Amino acid sequence: MFSFLFKKKTKVSYTRYPDKTWEKKIHKYATLCELVKQEISSYPIVVTFFSKTIQEVKNALENAGLEFKHLESIHGNLPNDKSILLISVELLMQTNTIKAFSSIPKNISFHFAEHYPKSSVEENYLSQLNQLPGKPTVHFYNALEEPFFLHFGGERIIDLLTRLGVKEQGFISHKMIDNSIQNGQKKIDKKVQTEIKATSAEDWFSKNIYPF
Repeated sequence: MFSFLFKKKTKVSYTRYPDKTWEKKIHKYATLCELVKQEISSYPIVVTFFSKTIQEVKNALENAGLEFKHLESIHGNLPNDKSILLISVELLMQTNTIKAFSSIPKNISFHFAEHYPKSSVEENYLSQLNQLPGKPTVHFYNALEEPFFLHFGGERIIDLLTRLGVKEQGFISHKMIDNSIQNGQKKIDKKVQTEIKATSAEDWFSKNIYPF
């Protein structure tokens, strides 16, 4: 009778692992390359929100000597050979792309090279993964020198890493940081109702946050 009072939760079919956070992007990309190489049999897909990040990931994969395919459009089936795929989130969420990924007879691992500043946008993209069969896995990679963390005082986390004895090349994975990221995204959601699209995280913050 009163079911309309309760918001129905979306069933999540993917497994999301705790974020991995480094001090510098160079170390973030180095480990991302190592991990996708290890998961080559699980159809690893590297996803980016900004076009500038696509080029950064391409450079990292090339420097690591890894073979990959940068998908700029989807027509029919995906490549059936064991290779790393690089794709923008806009293309990933298109209907024909989701349909193509649904034909893969194995669990897929999605490696997001960054977060999107607004939680509502990121959550909408992630919800589309529920259409995929099996149990996809989701991984996020961060660097404290990136605009999002600098905006929310990432230097304090750098000091914490130093006190904990975490080496520069090492990463931290903790629920506290995951919660801080989500809280920060929600604050940005409240502040930025109508966003101006951008080609990079730096560009996004300069257009949507700092002008105010």
